[in-house]
Amino acid sequence: QKYLGIAALKTGMMEKGISHLNKALAINPEDPEIYLYRAKYFSSMQKMETAEEQYKLALKIDDQNSSVLLETAKFMWTNGDTTDALDLLNRAVSQDKECWECYKYLGILHASLDNRLEAVQFLEKYLSNIYFKDEKVELLLNSLKKSENLVPEN
Repeated sequence: QKYLGIAALKTGMMEKGISHLNKALAINPEDPEIYLYRAKYFSSMQKMETAEEQYKLALKIDDQNSSVLLETAKFMWTNGDTTDALDLLNRAVSQDKECWECYKYLGILHASLDNRLEAVQFLEKYLSNIYFKDEKVELLLNSLKKSENLVPEN
């Protein structure tokens, strides 16, 4: 049921997805991933308080899971809570040194807070460990490097 729900949500079949996730939750109420995807559903429906509750439930079940920490951090940051988002992302990378997406969001978050040098470090770590091109992050990194005079002007 869980994977049917996740697949349905990813393909835009929101009501079918939440129905499967609700069934999966009845079977396994201790699976934090179910709460993460329920949170994504509620967020997409603009039910932010309910989404936040789902993220908190996922954290309560497993506050060491880098996916739970990352997804909750992204939600918190999107809703203006940069302090908690930073804390969760730092916890995520302390749990999983290879959570490359965590480094990406740490870099973006630090850039938004004007912590340019920290942003550069996190974004470089992210880009040096992924196996695809991320043009948006590359542009941000180049912009940060120029602003900090870390690259020569052409």
